[in-house]
Amino acid sequence: MSSPESIFLIVSIIFLILQIITATFLIYNGIRNKMGNVVVLGLAVFLSFLSSILVFGLKLTWVQVVIPLMFAFILMVPFTQMTFHRNTKINYRIIYAIILFLFAGKVVFANLEYKNSFVVLFFSLLFESLLMFICFYWTGKSSMEAYNAIKIDPLERWIKIRLKYMGIICKIYAFAGFPQFLILIDKSHFIVGQESPISVISFAIVLVFNAIFLIGMILIWVMPKKFKNYLNRKSPLKSQSDEELSEAEIEHQFMERQ
Repeated sequence: MSSPESIFLIVSIIFLILQIITATFLIYNGIRNKMGNVVVLGLAVFLSFLSSILVFGLKLTWVQVVIPLMFAFILMVPFTQMTFHRNTKINYRIIYAIILFLFAGKVVFANLEYKNSFVVLFFSLLFESLLMFICFYWTGKSSMEAYNAIKIDPLERWIKIRLKYMGIICKIYAFAGFPQFLILIDKSHFIVGQESPISVISFAIVLVFNAIFLIGMILIWVMPKKFKNYLNRKSPLKSQSDEELSEAEIEHQFMERQ
């Protein structure tokens, strides 16, 4: 095994470990605190992990690998709805119709990628990137709107920081699919499994996006008590009743206002 291949393998293993740790923490924390939205977020990360396992570990068709990844993106929509729009009148049927159309388009063109066609690969990447952009940018936008709505309210500071950085990270991650278009520069990249400098660069950029998102989700949604206390160090003194509120109770108070 060559040096670049060894580095690629090591980085891939580290990424897989980071994915499953993030998914486990999110699902466990969501179940423990009875926060269904966090469980949905954890399932999204787990499906992304499952897709990565299928890529590296099993010889499946490309479309079989793509389906769990696309569902991981789609789960961000119910997560956003549950977290930020529980009591609003936003018509989510339109959003679901758009993302299901993009999902269907991705599946169709992913199933044709064996033809090594520039047009097929372009539209396959386009449907995937647009699906990812809509799902995550919608989450980021909703989170920032929620942050702006409560940033001067007497809520605990860690809630505000959670919303602010959730918005920033998701807006950044919404663009993670577009670096894949770099592989269109060289037709040799149309062949699944064939490596070259351009595909490595594309992979590295996407990996950075993924690492930022995964680490951010752990810090945002699985905050240790000491970290919360540090974030709240400049907050006004809380009453005893506030001290006794669990994270779930505080989170539910916020969600009921959305």
